[in-house]
Amino acid sequence: MKKINLIICGTCLIYTGIFLSSCEPEVSFGEAQPADLNELSAFPKSMQGDYSNEKDSSILTILEKEVRRTYFWEAKGSIKDLDTNLHLVDSNLVSSDGTEKIPVLVIGDSFVMNNNFYIDTLFKISENNVLKKYKGYYFLNKKNQENHWNVTRLSLSKGIISTGTITSREKIKALQEITETTDSLSYDFKVTPKQFKKFIKDDGFSEDDTFRRIKK
Repeated sequence: MKKINLIICGTCLIYTGIFLSSCEPEVSFGEAQPADLNELSAFPKSMQGDYSNEKDSSILTILEKEVRRTYFWEAKGSIKDLDTNLHLVDSNLVSSDGTEKIPVLVIGDSFVMNNNFYIDTLFKISENNVLKKYKGYYFLNKKNQENHWNVTRLSLSKGIISTGTITSREKIKALQEITETTDSLSYDFKVTPKQFKKFIKDDGFSEDDTFRRIKK
């Protein structure tokens, strides 16, 4: 799934999956991680359910084989300020790869969101979306267009889901040191299982967002 960037009223809302993206390029790996562990066919029942984000009131939903995030908002913006990843087609904002569509009301050279919620499927277990587990952490591996894997770490503790990525300059530098990568401009890593597990042990993933379980 492509990123959808909306520049609305001077605010940049970036849908990148579970969390908001940083300005650093996305780190990728040659294999789904951890590479020496088997894939999981489903999320455990203990993890399934709805979780609320206190920052933006979005809802993270974990099902047996997929993760969704529902956003609630009211927004309007200028068509000329749309990011290049987004196009206006028949009163819809459509991502460049055609996989995401948001209905809008077009008024002159502006648009208004005419739905008050948007459901984004972030991860669905498949050949290109691989789920693995290591020491209480779940790793969501998504194959990108270069046939490498972007990885998000997910964990559950005391009813709170935490998400983590490798996005900060500090974390990327630590990964470069562990893998002895000499090219500081490279964000595509070849990593051994031992190196990746050391990276996890050294708290290599930044904590990006948290979601609290919604009690039924």
